[in-house]
Formats: sequence, C-alpha cells, structure tokens
Amino acid sequence: MDPRLYKAAATLGRVEEHAHLIKEIKKENHNLLLGVTPTLENTVFHLAARFGHMDFIKEVYDEQCESLLAMTNSKGDTALHIAARAGHHSIVKFLVEKSLSVSTSLDAEQGGNQTINILRIQNEGKNTVLHEALRYRHEEVVVELTEWDDELWSIVNKVGESPLYLAAKGGLTEIVRQVLQFYHSYPHGGPEDLTALHAAAIWNKHDIVKLLAEKKSELIKEKDLYGRTALHYAASYHKYGQKCDVVKLLLEIDSSVAYIQDNDGRSPLHFAAGKGDNGVTEEIIRCYPDAVDLVDKRGQNAIHYCISECHLKVRPYTDNYINVLHCLMSKGWHGELLNQQDNDGNTPLHLAVISGISDLVKCMLSNKERLDTDTMNKYNLTPRDLTIHSKLASKEEIAVYWDLYRVDAKFGIAEPLNGKEWDLVNATKDSMFINSLKELRKNQMIVATLIATVTFAAAFQVPGGYKTDNGTSVLADDSTFKRFLDADATAFRLSMSALVLSFGFTLLRNWPSSKGGGAVVALGGAQWCTAQGMGGAGKLLGASRRDWRSLERLGRRQRFGYCTGLQIWARLGYGELGFAGELKSFYQ
Repeated sequence: MDPRLYKAAATLGRVEEHAHLIKEIKKENHNLLLGVTPTLENTVFHLAARFGHMDFIKEVYDEQCESLLAMTNSKGDTALHIAARAGHHSIVKFLVEKSLSVSTSLDAEQGGNQTINILRIQNEGKNTVLHEALRYRHEEVVVELTEWDDELWSIVNKVGESPLYLAAKGGLTEIVRQVLQFYHSYPHGGPEDLTALHAAAIWNKHDIVKLLAEKKSELIKEKDLYGRTALHYAASYHKYGQKCDVVKLLLEIDSSVAYIQDNDGRSPLHFAAGKGDNGVTEEIIRCYPDAVDLVDKRGQNAIHYCISECHLKVRPYTDNYINVLHCLMSKGWHGELLNQQDNDGNTPLHLAVISGISDLVKCMLSNKERLDTDTMNKYNLTPRDLTIHSKLASKEEIAVYWDLYRVDAKFGIAEPLNGKEWDLVNATKDSMFINSLKELRKNQMIVATLIATVTFAAAFQVPGGYKTDNGTSVLADDSTFKRFLDADATAFRLSMSALVLSFGFTLLRNWPSSKGGGAVVALGGAQWCTAQGMGGAGKLLGASRRDWRSLERLGRRQRFGYCTGLQIWARLGYGELGFAGELKSFYQ
C-alpha cells in the first residue's frame, strides 16, 4: 500500500485534501488504490472503516474501486466486518447499498445477488457481519443488516454461536423480541451445547429469559455438554443480595426443571447450596421441598455440598453457608437428610468436622434430637475420630473437639483408644505458641530497625565528622570520643542480647521442635555480621590498634556465645533442627 494512502485512510483530514490525493495516486497508477498492508493485508476500505472515515471511503469508491467491497484481509474480514465490529452505522449502510449496484466476480457457488453474498461472507472464525455487530452490541447495525438479509440469523460460527445466542448474551432484548416474533425457525445454540436461554440465565437477563421461556418453552429442559439446564446456571451465577427473579420464573414455567440432574448427578439445589446462596436455596425449597432428597453420583445431598464448599471460603462468606444450612435443616422433617451417608460413608457431620469450622458443627448439633453423632463411615471412623488431626490444631479445630465432647459423641471402633485427650493438650500448647509467635512477628521488625539505626548512626554520623585526607574520624584520638565509641558498642551488644533472649526464651519455652531452628540461625547470623561490623567501624573511625583489637575480641565473643548456644540447644534434645550444616560451618 502506498504510504500516502495509508496515512490518509488512518487519519482524519479534509475531504478536499483526500480527493486531491486519491486523484493524484490514481493518475500515477490505478492499482495503487487496491494495495494492501503487509502481513494483515488490509485495504484502504479496512483502515477507513476501522477509524470511521466515511468521506474517504466515498472518495475511493467513486474512483471505480468497487472490488474493494468484497476484498478480505488475512483474517478473512471484509471492510463490512470491520465497520460492523466498530459500530459505524453510516459506513455499514453505505457499503451494503453500494453492493446492490455493482457486480463482481464472486464465485458462482455462492449464488444469489451481490448484497447477500457480501453480507454472508465469513471470516476465519466463520463470523458474518451480523455476528460482529451482535458481539459488540450495536443494535442499529444489527437492524440494518437483517433488513437486507434475514437469513443471516441461520448462520452459526466456528464455535457454534448462533446470532440469537449472541443477542441473548449481550442483553439485546428488543432484537431477541423481534427474532422470536418473526423468525421462529432460526438456531438458538451456543458453544458446548449451550442455548440462548443458558446465556440469558448466566448473565441474569430476566426479560430475555421470559421471552425465550414463553416462546420456546422447550429450551427450559435443554441441557448443555455437561447436562446442565438454564436453572443450574441461574442458581450458580446468581449474585448475593439480588432478587431471584430468573430462578423464580424458570420454576414457575416448568415445575420439573428443579429435579433435572447434570452428568454428575447434581441438581440446581446442589449448585445453590454449594455456592452458599440462601435466596436461591429458599426459592427452590419453597416450590419443591422434596428436591432436598436428590443426591449426586457420590451419594451427597445438598447439605453435604453446603458443608464441603464452606471450608474453601473465608468470613464473612462462611455466614452465608450457615444460613443455607439452617434453611436446609429446617425443611428436613426426618433425620434422613442430616444422617445421610455418601459413598464414603460420611455424613454431613463428618464433613463439618473435617472442615474444622466450629460454627458449622454447632449448627448441626443444634438438631441433636435428630442427629446421629456416632455414625461410622466406611473406615469405621465417627465424626469425633476426625477431630484434631494434627498437633498444630487451630483454635477452630480445638473448638470442634469440645463441641463434640459436650454432646458425648463417641469414638469409632477403628481406634477406640486413640489418645485424643492427649492430643488436645499438645494442640492447646501449640495454639498458645502460635499466638505468641504472631506477637513476636509484630515486634521483631521494629527491634531490627532500631538496632540498624543505632549501628549506622555510630559509623556514619559521628561527632566532629571525618577527615578529608584519609576518611577517619576527626576525634579519633580524643579520649571522650573513645568513651562514646565504647558506650555505643556496649549499647549495641546489649540490644542484640535482648533480642536473642526474647526470641530464645520464647522458642525454648513454647516450641522445642524443628521449626525453631531457622529463627536461631537467623539471630546468630545477625550477631555474627554485626559484631564484625563493629570491628570494621572501629578501624574506619581511626581507633588505635589496641582499641580495634578490643572490638575484634568483642566480635569473637559474640560469635562464641552464639555457637555455644547452638551446642546447648542440641544437647537439650532439640538437635533435629534442620540446620546441622550451619552448625558445622560455624565451628569450622
């Protein structure tokens, strides 16, 4: 493509300038007007359609360049595709109208008149101009195109999207209304066997759901690739706090839809309970109370799902699941729902204990008269067997243990003497340590910052400043300055000692295990480096050889104290600390 033509097509200029340029280029070589860009193969019509330069398109068209109407770029797009995608209605109208008055050498296989041929050209994604206009929700362009060729509604693109599906997905209510009123036989499918009704339910388009459900009621039971109906998606994608209009509408039109299960055996109620959506759950149960009896292929009912998904959430979302659980249990007139076992033999209470969420367990135990707390799963484990499964139990897990202990829940026959009370003692101690460790983490950065400030203040902001010739302190030989330096070193040493004692005693008192080793090594490394730094600082400040050796001895004492501490730690029985290599290297 001629660079002058490219610049004119891509930038907005005066009509007179464009007309003069086009005539000049045509005079030089008419074929230059038909040139394309490298790689993308865009014509001047593609560029002008993208940027909305209507006048430029008219000027080029008037120079006998009708063949540009049907030319495609490397992606298979015509200029009409580009204009429809960008929503330039006037350009779309012009291109379609001009297609009526020209005849081109299109393949005879396409048949029909020129206008219909250009409108039905599909790009590499098998999208027509109507697909592009619908995808980007340009209603005026959609109306313009379908007035010329209503058969565009019958063309499906490469991924299976019909124009009606895209209209429903985009929320184009009036367009959907017109299609359903005048064009009943056109496809309504989307990718993965989704339908236009699925799309409207997913994107919560209530008016479109109503239109489709009334005009094409068979869509309500139609399933996608995963066996899910529109109600499955309405329950899954419903937002907390919004009205359940779509769910209510689908349930009113076809009562059986609440009982349809997907390929995994999950009903819409499973989806609502698994999401923790109390509004949808109540609506389904209000209309069809026995839907709670449905189980999936794993043998799990809606209560199983509610509890299983709750542990993946954080507050305040867990409160939503508690509300759903109350709703489901209030409708269980018999104990079957609460005590129903899945394929692994787990009841909802088993799953609640596994989740480690005390509020879930308490909610279930509130129905103690109907709840069997001692049901064993296929491994002969009761819910109480599953409490405090590690020595690092959290407060929530400890609370779960006590909840079951208070109602006298029993252990199973697999491990009747499993020492759970002893585990509780250790878990309580571990929990106390975790809290103290958190407190240490809050303060250690403040302490480290303070120590670093004192160190560098002594080294770089000394009284009197530095000599310009050798960089040593001006007051290096002053006795008062030497006392200052000794006091600063002492203050730093005491600060480090306080830090070591603070960490060390906490670790020794609360956590005699491998997880303390990293903290000890880190503290020792800090002492080692800072003691060496004090010796170097003395040399930098111009201290005498005797004073500098004194600081070096201080550093050696710091390192010796740290290594001795490591040895004592190991001999106390805490040798498996994961830093044997560090200990060996320090002594070497």
